[in-house]
Amino acid sequence: MLDHPCSAAVEDVFGPTVAPSCLHGFDFTLLFEESILTLVPIGLVCLAASFRAWKLRHASEKVNRSWLYAAKELSWLFYTACHVSLLIILFQLDTPKTRATIGTTLVTVLTSLFLLFFSHLEHLRSIRPSTILNVFLGFTLLFDLARLRTLYFMSNQTVTSLFAVSWVIKAIILVFEATEKRQLLKKAYENSPIESTSGVINRALFWWLRDLLWRGSKTTLTVDSLPSLDDDLKNASNSQSLFERWDKADKYRSNALLWTFVSHYKWAFLEGVIPRLAYTGFCFAQPFLVERVLDFMTEPEHVNSTNYAYGLIGAYAIVYIGIAVSYAAYEHKTFRVITMVRGSLVTMIFEKTLRMSTSAVSDAAAITLMSTDIERIGFGLVDMHETYSNITEVALALWLLARLLNIATIASTVVVVICLIAGIPLAVVSGNAQGTWLEAVEERVAVTSKVLGVMKNIKMTGLTETISRSLRDLRAAEIEASFMFRLLGVIRLTLGYASTTLAPVFGFGAYILLAQANDTATLTNGVAFSALTLFALLDQPMVSIVDGSEDFMAVVNCFQRIQKHLLETERNDYRLKHRSYQHSAPPLIEVDSLAQSQSNEPCAIIRNLSAAWSIDDEPVLKDLNIDIQASKITMIVGPVGCGKSTFLKTLMGEIPECSGSISTSFTNAAYCNQSPWITFGTLQENIVGASPWDRTRYDQVIQSCALQVDLQQLPMGDQTKVGVRGSRLSGGQQMRVALARALYSNAPILILDDVLTGLDRETEKNILEIVFSQHGSIKQSHQTVIMATNSAHHLAYADHIIALDENGRLLEHGSYSELVSAQGYVSTLSESSHTASTTRAPDIVLDDETLQGLATSVTVPYMLSPIRPGSQLSTYGCSGGLVRMSNTQMHMFGIG
Repeated sequence: MLDHPCSAAVEDVFGPTVAPSCLHGFDFTLLFEESILTLVPIGLVCLAASFRAWKLRHASEKVNRSWLYAAKELSWLFYTACHVSLLIILFQLDTPKTRATIGTTLVTVLTSLFLLFFSHLEHLRSIRPSTILNVFLGFTLLFDLARLRTLYFMSNQTVTSLFAVSWVIKAIILVFEATEKRQLLKKAYENSPIESTSGVINRALFWWLRDLLWRGSKTTLTVDSLPSLDDDLKNASNSQSLFERWDKADKYRSNALLWTFVSHYKWAFLEGVIPRLAYTGFCFAQPFLVERVLDFMTEPEHVNSTNYAYGLIGAYAIVYIGIAVSYAAYEHKTFRVITMVRGSLVTMIFEKTLRMSTSAVSDAAAITLMSTDIERIGFGLVDMHETYSNITEVALALWLLARLLNIATIASTVVVVICLIAGIPLAVVSGNAQGTWLEAVEERVAVTSKVLGVMKNIKMTGLTETISRSLRDLRAAEIEASFMFRLLGVIRLTLGYASTTLAPVFGFGAYILLAQANDTATLTNGVAFSALTLFALLDQPMVSIVDGSEDFMAVVNCFQRIQKHLLETERNDYRLKHRSYQHSAPPLIEVDSLAQSQSNEPCAIIRNLSAAWSIDDEPVLKDLNIDIQASKITMIVGPVGCGKSTFLKTLMGEIPECSGSISTSFTNAAYCNQSPWITFGTLQENIVGASPWDRTRYDQVIQSCALQVDLQQLPMGDQTKVGVRGSRLSGGQQMRVALARALYSNAPILILDDVLTGLDRETEKNILEIVFSQHGSIKQSHQTVIMATNSAHHLAYADHIIALDENGRLLEHGSYSELVSAQGYVSTLSESSHTASTTRAPDIVLDDETLQGLATSVTVPYMLSPIRPGSQLSTYGCSGGLVRMSNTQMHMFGIG
């Protein structure tokens, strides 16, 4: 029996601490523990579990019943039985208790029965351990320890023993509830991501990454070795509900895109609120601990000094562990939101860019939006929870300072308010200035991107110094555009740190002056160090409020720029659709293949078609009426600038202005441009592209495009990195890689724009025989080829030839033998001993957009033929030498 037991009367007050007569005041009262530390968590868990149970009511079972399921249910039953026994004992009159003891125990019994059912739902219908139950059990185990200590000192062994047994059972329940169920998942859920099956404790401590970290310490990590993403992160890049929400939004309303994202990801955002507030709570427990430790050190030693010391050690451990865990959870939730927002924005920008017309789309604009702007959004969203938490922390810090420094806190408050009033408007202006800077960045990136694509050609023309000077000028203009942003940033940081530096000076100075004037006690160690702790806690939110205002404006401005891009005019596909024989159902009766091929319907039907690159330009194609047969090789031929490339792009629906009608049996096709599109990666990756891997087909394509010798010469074969835009490959190699990608895709329609130009005669002949001949791969796979060419000897491999005149009108069409015998354009071209004037590869090719992007005079060779809109600015070596042309002159000649 203890010498000084605490009576029920002492414990039956709210407290929160007991009277000094009981344990020298080092304990909570039992009434406080029952009403606050027991009933409040029970109320919260019942509320949260009710919503969760409602959500799980129609969910399918994902976990098999096993020993774990039985152990959970039995443990909850034993826990309930303990509290029923405790309730029976408490009804006895001589049992020490408070006015809330019986009610608390009864509520505990009812709650445990509800949680028994809730545990059943969570175990069978969720692939991860219950977060609600784990959090509830973890916190209440700590709270129940305090209650168990109080019961122990009340000297009722029966009640104490039963409560201790129930505490042990609750700890066992926590172990069972925290056990992961990955090995028990049904077959459809066996491959669920690791993070999705990890419990809250596992995720809070990042224990689920242990295998990855161990693997990374032993070997080099690759993309394939990383764990799969959970569904939320994976769906962010293809969020159909987000896209539908954006489609329904009023897109022309200011910040419509931003509000769409806020509405869509609101729950993911709110997941970080509780960890952030918990972090604030643990941080602001520090001043109380500091004050209590300093006071304890100055107090005389008494009978409970050891208990106080151990209690303070435990309190420090709880606070700092809480800070670490809550901050990690908060950062984890924050960066999950950022990752989802980034994934969704990149997808929206990419898909929008694909839907835009090739004449209007700007690669540089999309690159800038997907890099600089989204990077700024991600950087700004790091502080997404700081807006409300910083205001809360500043108000809480000033209130606690007022508790310590009394009226002297006004001096510190004035400093803080002045800095905020001056800093927030500066941050808003700074965010707007950053938008001007980003526009300058976009312009420089645009020109740099284009220049990198034609670097070899720039060197060949001697434009290196001129264009380098232009790029340096653009960089200088970018730095100049960032001056205002950086200047405002310096002023903003000065104000932010001035408040945290000057606030303690004014606060302590005013306190000392008032103490001397009123002849009151001056600063003590406890007050001074506690106040310094609060001033330190005031530091981060003050700086963050000002920085957050700027980051918020940067996020708003970046979202506005992306919204503007998403509202750009999309490509209008004017093509009609018809059903081709080759795509229809197979015939019921087998027919002769020759008869079948002759009965094929056209894959494209063109009537009275005229096409232009803009409404103000003269049509490049005029009054075309032609059918293009499926499963045939159709070649387009004509003089330079007649509109062959425009004709191909018209078939793909990429010309902005068209009249007449065009009907196709296809929506998509494999397309090879005159300038090969090569991505940064290996040669194999460029050939395979997005198609599934097929070794046999890959080897056939390599042979068909005469790439075997090239692979032997490359240092790493087909695993050689091709560089930016294929800079490590020759022009002929780039062209053959692009053709190989089209062939490997096995698309039914191939649209090829002069893909054999620039190849040596032997290579060109081999490709023609293997790919385009009557026994070539095209004929064997029954693909349709529509190809623009300038070489007469290509025409012999065509099933159908379309000849255009220099005005873009149909000159003649038919089979090669028919047109040769007709003594027309094709006949004249075939009888020539050399190919058409553009058969030889251009010495250099400079995109006119690249030259327009450089605000300087450039030297371009003299050109005899006019440049049509949408064509390339090609430079040919000629005896006339080089002619200096300014931008104005280039526009006059139609080059710009």
